[in-house]
Amino acid sequence: MTRIIKLRGKIIEFKKMGDFIMFTNVEKGNQGLCKYCGKKLAPKEMLAHLVKCEKRDEKIYAAKKEMEGFFDILITSKEMEDYWMIIEVNEKTMLKEIDTFLREIWLGNEQCLSIFKIKNLKYKYISGGNLLYVEPEQSMYHTLKNILSVGETFDYTYGENKITEIKLMVFSHRIGRRHEEEDIVLLSRNIPPERICYKCKKNNASWVDTIIYSFDDDAFLCDECKEKVESNKLFIQMEYTENMLPIYNSPRMGIGDYEGSDFYTDEFKPDFENKERQKNKPKKVEKKTLKKFKNNQYDVYPIMKEWESEYTVSEKVESKRELPTKEAWMELYEVAERIKKFKAWEYVYEFQIISLKVKGEETIFYSILGEDEKEYGVDVYEGYDDFKTFIVNDYSEALDLPKGYVKSLKSNLACRWGNVEDLSKDQRDTIKELGFKYKGKGKWLYFTSFEKGYSPYSLDRDEVAHMTKHLKNLEIILEKFEDNIRESINMDFDELMCVEYIKDNNEWKFYIEKIPLEEYSLSNEKIKDKNKLNRLKEAPKVESVLDVDIIPLKRTINDEKYIKPITPFIYGIVDAKSGDLISSKIAEPGADVGDLLVEEIERFIDEVGRPRIIRTANELINSKLSLICENLDINLSLKKSSRVGKKFGEYMVYKKEIGNTPLN
Repeated sequence: MTRIIKLRGKIIEFKKMGDFIMFTNVEKGNQGLCKYCGKKLAPKEMLAHLVKCEKRDEKIYAAKKEMEGFFDILITSKEMEDYWMIIEVNEKTMLKEIDTFLREIWLGNEQCLSIFKIKNLKYKYISGGNLLYVEPEQSMYHTLKNILSVGETFDYTYGENKITEIKLMVFSHRIGRRHEEEDIVLLSRNIPPERICYKCKKNNASWVDTIIYSFDDDAFLCDECKEKVESNKLFIQMEYTENMLPIYNSPRMGIGDYEGSDFYTDEFKPDFENKERQKNKPKKVEKKTLKKFKNNQYDVYPIMKEWESEYTVSEKVESKRELPTKEAWMELYEVAERIKKFKAWEYVYEFQIISLKVKGEETIFYSILGEDEKEYGVDVYEGYDDFKTFIVNDYSEALDLPKGYVKSLKSNLACRWGNVEDLSKDQRDTIKELGFKYKGKGKWLYFTSFEKGYSPYSLDRDEVAHMTKHLKNLEIILEKFEDNIRESINMDFDELMCVEYIKDNNEWKFYIEKIPLEEYSLSNEKIKDKNKLNRLKEAPKVESVLDVDIIPLKRTINDEKYIKPITPFIYGIVDAKSGDLISSKIAEPGADVGDLLVEEIERFIDEVGRPRIIRTANELINSKLSLICENLDINLSLKKSSRVGKKFGEYMVYKKEIGNTPLN
């Protein structure tokens, strides 16, 4: 039965809970507190209470804002009824904002697919920031007032392998004012369920054993018992302790991708208890301030759209390059074939580096590939900056860096013996012009240039000259020091084989030395501009939590502005609470995109304030930001996943399907 009543100046439309048989189980749910008066009630009673809460009315009457429409929505976990919350949502809010809210408070920020199902229609986006587009009638860019009505129940599913299912019910709708500025306001939330340690049977638990929890609820440990478990050598050998995760007030508790919320505490407190906390709390950021920051930059969408719809022919790009002569190519191919005869990959691993030092010149680093019999070749790194990309690649798995990101950072010249399908048309044409006739797998010799921000490409004139010189020097090294190299195969992982050429007396030396890891350390970046640092310290502290990331675009782009095809980096910032992509920019090829991201964060601090938390899932970004965050009293958090790629994908969907069309 639906009733419309006028209560204390509010127009209220609601349906009695008894009309919803499928929701009778909410009576069994854990109790929660009212945001306004602190009353403790089960979810069913809380819904009815919120309609007539006098403290809530006082806040509404005190509000100076315009009249708008708001929905009260009950959210419950399908499988774990102890978890529930009630939110008030502006009717102009889009579904994607509820998706952002649920991810932040309950689910985590894995780049997983999430789906709303309303009246048998699915509303979704494509995960992972992929530039794939869904049909507009199935996107999350729909305002609630166009798709929801009082009494509506609908489903939400999050995850792919480990799925969490949630049910939402629209309990009431009101026309009125609201004190809070946010589109989504948390009105009540379940009190965290009490968990008792299964070992000592007396202490409150703080940890969950994820293995046991997957099949048994009796899986919780207190801090004291967890320490005992962690000191057990057998458990350590079995990596048992890695199964321990903190307990959170979330149906996603015990699943590795959920790390708690940086905005919503597990224990929900009413407003009057939060007043003391508010005194020293960073100030809120108004929507108009974030909007101004967002608008103070160029829009990347027109550039992306142009790249998507218009392809510059490769010939225009190629015409800007200085190409090698046939004679230069022939000289390079001949020295490479001589290198092949040494079969150095039979006794050198690719991580056992040979360096060449010549006074007054950049140090050259050689990595010889082929010990796994999958790919034969030589990678040449010109200088310490290029070699740093080798170090990053070598440690990428330990640092849990995305493969696409690491590959896009690569900077070196490469010589390969591969298969014909590995070669580009240009590389095949070069072989044909030189008159070589390769047959069989692993026999086709070709060369590739890797440069940050550019797609792998064939060598230009200068690169051919450099590679010829480097391979000739490698030939000398292998001739003179093959025995030394063979004897050095057991050197430590942090050592390299150093060859030094002394021009004055034409002398060659071979010795082992430590890799100067300080050159490649992931430790703090030095702060060079003290005046800038002092200025940033004066910025006000704000409650913002920022997600930051660098994303390589997963495509090759022929743009006639550049001398060869590019694979650009996107760097961006997401306001974690609203889920808005407030900054997204394209880095020029060759630029230090990490430095560009730091500059954009500094712009945020100048224009908005010092954020409370900066989150990233990239260890290299975390390292680059660590010192500046320490100096500016910003909490830097390394997460398991980033939302920037997903939000950039959402942004592209929005601009493509909706653009500047007003949402009703």
